[in-house]
Amino acid sequence: MLGVGVWMKVDLRVANLGQAISIGLNEQVVDIVAWIFIGTGIFVFVVGFMGCCGAIKESRILLGFVSMGPELRLQHFLSTNQRSLGQSKSSKVPPHIC
Repeated sequence: MLGVGVWMKVDLRVANLGQAISIGLNEQVVDIVAWIFIGTGIFVFVVGFMGCCGAIKESRILLGFVSMGPELRLQHFLSTNQRSLGQSKSSKVPPHIC
């Protein structure tokens, strides 16, 4: 993701790509998407690097940080989408998860 974001920022032809395939993306939208890709790529790189360092050094703190990330994202997803998951009697989501 980091590489795609940098490519989108550096290559001037990418800004015109949205107009070329007639979906109406202007340069500002392409710029925002590029920065989102760059930020996400840097985050993934740092978490992966910390996981590798934690595995090599057998550090419980680094491995705990890396393994806690998906759990926190799942907890955030479930708490923010509680209504859309359905709280009715016909819901198939067990009540103890939400």
